[in-house]
Amino acid sequence: MHKPLLLLTWLISLASAFNIKLPHTEKKDRLGSNAVLACASYINTLKWSFDNSLVPGFYSTICSYSPAFDTWSLCIFNSLTDQVFPTDNSSFEESLGNVRNTCSFVDKKFSNISLEQYYLSLNNASSHALKNYSSVESLSTSVRVDRETRSKWVRAFHAHAYNLDISSVYGAYLSYYFVIVGLIAVFFHMSHYNGLNRALFGCRIVNYIRGRFVLPTFLVDKHANHFNFLNLEVFTGLMPSSLEAWIIIGYSLANIIFLSVSYIIDPYNLIFNSHLSQFTRLLADRSGILAFTQFPLIIIFTARNSFLEFLTGLKFNSFISFHKWIGRIMVLNATIHSLSYSLFAIVNHAFILSNKQLYWKFGIAGITVLFVLLVLSLGVVRKRHYEFFLYTHIILAILFFYCCWKHVKIFNGWKEWIVLSLFIWGLEKLFRIWNILRFRFPKATLINLNTSNNPHDEMFKVIIPKHNRRWHSKPGQYCFIYFLHPLIFWQCHPFTIIDEGDKCVLVIKPKNGLTRFIYNKILQSLNGKLQLRVAIEGPYGPSNHKLGDFDHLLLLSGGTGLPGPLDHAIKLSRKPDKPTSIDLIITIKNLSFLNGYKSEVLELKNSRSNVNVQIYLTQQAAVAKGANARDQLINYNDIMAELTNFAHIGNARPNFSNAIDNTMKNMPPRDSLAIVCCGPPVLVDDVRNSVSQKLLDYPERIVEYFEEYQCW
Repeated sequence: MHKPLLLLTWLISLASAFNIKLPHTEKKDRLGSNAVLACASYINTLKWSFDNSLVPGFYSTICSYSPAFDTWSLCIFNSLTDQVFPTDNSSFEESLGNVRNTCSFVDKKFSNISLEQYYLSLNNASSHALKNYSSVESLSTSVRVDRETRSKWVRAFHAHAYNLDISSVYGAYLSYYFVIVGLIAVFFHMSHYNGLNRALFGCRIVNYIRGRFVLPTFLVDKHANHFNFLNLEVFTGLMPSSLEAWIIIGYSLANIIFLSVSYIIDPYNLIFNSHLSQFTRLLADRSGILAFTQFPLIIIFTARNSFLEFLTGLKFNSFISFHKWIGRIMVLNATIHSLSYSLFAIVNHAFILSNKQLYWKFGIAGITVLFVLLVLSLGVVRKRHYEFFLYTHIILAILFFYCCWKHVKIFNGWKEWIVLSLFIWGLEKLFRIWNILRFRFPKATLINLNTSNNPHDEMFKVIIPKHNRRWHSKPGQYCFIYFLHPLIFWQCHPFTIIDEGDKCVLVIKPKNGLTRFIYNKILQSLNGKLQLRVAIEGPYGPSNHKLGDFDHLLLLSGGTGLPGPLDHAIKLSRKPDKPTSIDLIITIKNLSFLNGYKSEVLELKNSRSNVNVQIYLTQQAAVAKGANARDQLINYNDIMAELTNFAHIGNARPNFSNAIDNTMKNMPPRDSLAIVCCGPPVLVDDVRNSVSQKLLDYPERIVEYFEEYQCW
């Protein structure tokens, strides 16, 4: 768990040793810079005896024409001394940097204006500046800007610069929102270690909140299972759980508030043509900066980060849910930014001119890439073409970051959000590579389990020897498996495995893509067995449920969700301080899948295991026609005979709601119960809602629900 922190510390130390300077957005709302720009803008409105067509640029007159430059330096000095002690010239001297930067847009030679020249122009203006110049048609000498005019223009630039700074602050607050959410999650999760969970989850008020607002599905009875919006399959997706939904709603409301407050509007419209022009520019800046500040969060919540899962107890699919919705809010902010700037350009009759600017072109490219990325992230694409979605997502994300970098390059700010995001992304990739290398690359044995030749019974077992004996996974954890075949070695899929000390075991039901390709290779091999090198990345997921501390344990599994609950039952049955009762309920179509974990299930036959095993078969076993039918039937009967010696066998779907109700009703009042569930999406959603309802029915019971199903 500490490895990512060590790697992060090492990278920071390396950056420090090589004196690598990261981009940093300086504070925009400073009196010096406001005074420089305010005085420059006002002086540009005056009529000077200077043909600025000879030196193009907005600031060409004040930078190239001495009387205008002298007026500028005097105006800056007076604006600064309006606010600070008159004998203090440090602010005036510091403003020279802003003067150089402003004039460098006219000609690079102006970036070398010396402090001596700066003071000389101030002294010239102080001695010769005109006070009354309103009637002069063509100015050829410096003038003295009155205090009221200076103040109006400085306040106007303060309003604009303040918006840039407060936007960055509010963007940081949006990130702090998830820090606070994480700290609350850490508090509740770590309560398992100090026994506080018994007091917390035995409280009627807490259980009412959990049963009503935390555990159940949100709006529809689906969380693990996909739902179709407006009954259109193209708009299929996964609905957040209630807890995830309330967190996302809170984040969305915070974003709306931060988009809506703390604007300072200049009543004189000195910088902008109208109040509409002024507000669209402020909104454009605010929304764009808020979008930028969310980049690191979007990357963090895509990382396979076992450390954050360990601290908070939140699952990876919760992180993915946050990633999706933060991304959608970011797209909304970016859209507001684009539309507001377009409206601003139209109102100011500068749309055609703006289209020629490089930052504008990259802005258009960035928002276009973003919308393409959003469309290719729709649930129907992820569900049907996951590999296509994954790699296009990565490529488009990199292209989007590049466009954003070029978009803000001229503004000298906000690039640190991109750098931080890419740093997190690179650090996570290094950690994943290390995770793969430490398991090494053993040669796994892949065995076909389908003896009936029935397509519904297609399954294969993977037995992976462990070359690194210090590598361990805990019950319920999952790993990403890479099958190192030349045609598909870069693809990986997550599977829950059972760690048996010297080997890892998993059973896979082939679908499309990777697993179907591997299954076909097994069928082509001799005797239905295949040797193939694999790589394992992981383990990830919950590793500290502390299930052994509960008095009662209810393990609910269905179909391919069996490995986690089964592994929990096996490991806990070996401990001397195991729960008083352990109930393992297995729901499968027939014994074909269970046959893959036959040795593991039969380990629970030991009378000392204290595990009450219930197996429910929802379909009759399919028997092949032909020469192997008799052998298959004998094998089926042998398994049934071994199972009936210690397990209850049923031939219908179990009522999980009744099982939960009976367990909660019959256990002693102050005993604790842990319910662990993994299985098909429909089963998981049904159990989630059942547990939520039972918490409302039995609010004094100490019950915790652990869902090990992973949504991708």
